[in-house]
Amino acid sequence: MRAGSMQLPRPRYAGIALAVVLVLIAAAAFLWTHRVPSLPYDSADGDYASDCCGAITLRDGSLYADDTRLAGYVILRDARGPYLLPDRFIGTLNTGIETAGNRPPRPLRLDTLPRPNRILFPDADGASLFRRRMPRPH
Repeated sequence: MRAGSMQLPRPRYAGIALAVVLVLIAAAAFLWTHRVPSLPYDSADGDYASDCCGAITLRDGSLYADDTRLAGYVILRDARGPYLLPDRFIGTLNTGIETAGNRPPRPLRLDTLPRPNRILFPDADGASLFRRRMPRPH
């Protein structure tokens, strides 16, 4: 290998490359620090029932009705408190729960964490309330 065959990058291009790398690192750091972390999804696990719409079960990040998985979810918190955000639209009807993949998901409000006692499903008439069902003693 000849000594003259190895060329160093020109100072101008080296400076541009360094600037690009620094901008990418800064952008990654910004996105990392401003991400919205999910709360543990099992903190809301349990069975819930409403007077209008039947019963649901939250288990390991999935929402079930009549043993049918309707949606996955994450639990987040904002200025109004904790909420469950399903991966698809979940709504209530007089006859039960509806899902729709063509509508945006809506937050389902939790009264507290961990172990919420109430979940509010927003609907056209205001909101449907689901209360935690307590296990019956044997």
